[in-house]
Amino acid sequence: MSAVKTRLYSVLLLFSLLIPAWAQNTPASATPTPFVLYAQFLEETKVELSDGAVWLMDKGDCFPIYMFKENQTKVVLKLASATFMVSADRVRVMKEAENEMGLASYRRNLTDYLNGRADVWKKDAVKKKKGEGAEKAKQAALPATASDSTKE
Repeated sequence: MSAVKTRLYSVLLLFSLLIPAWAQNTPASATPTPFVLYAQFLEETKVELSDGAVWLMDKGDCFPIYMFKENQTKVVLKLASATFMVSADRVRVMKEAENEMGLASYRRNLTDYLNGRADVWKKDAVKKKKGEGAEKAKQAALPATASDSTKE
């Protein structure tokens, strides 16, 4: 009888270990949606992005919240891969029901940001190209200073 009980306890132990492992590998839903909170600016605010760009955010602009800092007195918001920090009293955290409106506003700002970055890169490339052309012309205008002193 003791061998039967031991075997039964072993099978129960095996099932009790396998069921939680199976439950962890089974997805809860077919399409999980990410949880995103948006913040909406309450007034015009000048911010400096982590990539060095300076922007003036308009009242009503919305951005996803990246994190809170300094006991939730500062909010770090995200714009593409750049982040920026603002005082928490300059924004309001939007309700989850307002996410569609926040996403639409964020997409407009993201498009402006990405188009603006491309313009900056183009201007930098033109400046660099003009600088290289001017440098080549300057070197070509210099007289040949190296002369052979034995010919004189």
